Amino acid sequence: MIFLATDDRSYIENIRPRFVDRVKWLPAMRTSRNVLYDDNVDKDAKASQVLRECLLLAMSDELVKCWSGVSEFAVYFRKTMYSNVPSFTRIVDLEATDVMASSNIATYENEANNSSSRL
Repeated sequence: MIFLATDDRSYIENIRPRFVDRVKWLPAMRTSRNVLYDDNVDKDAKASQVLRECLLLAMSDELVKCWSGVSEFAVYFRKTMYSNVPSFTRIVDLEATDVMASSNIATYENEANNSSSRL
């Protein structure tokens, strides 16, 4: 299972066909630009949604992430709040302008689709 945490609906549209029924996400406000900077979206709702996603990321076995405050805090939460849980099996850091074209995500996609391990 892959849990996708994003405020960008285009990421869901790009990831869904690649991982078919293995990708899940929480209902959340998503826009074509960063919700953080959208003042038309309720601030309390944004905070609640991002905290839920961050805590779920912190409990995952593996973490594939780009630089984001949410994913960075998931790593910190894992180390501090969930110290009884083993470390992430793997953290894949995607630092590319176009994440979908990145060789890292292609490699991870190939491994995930050919693996029986839980993500």
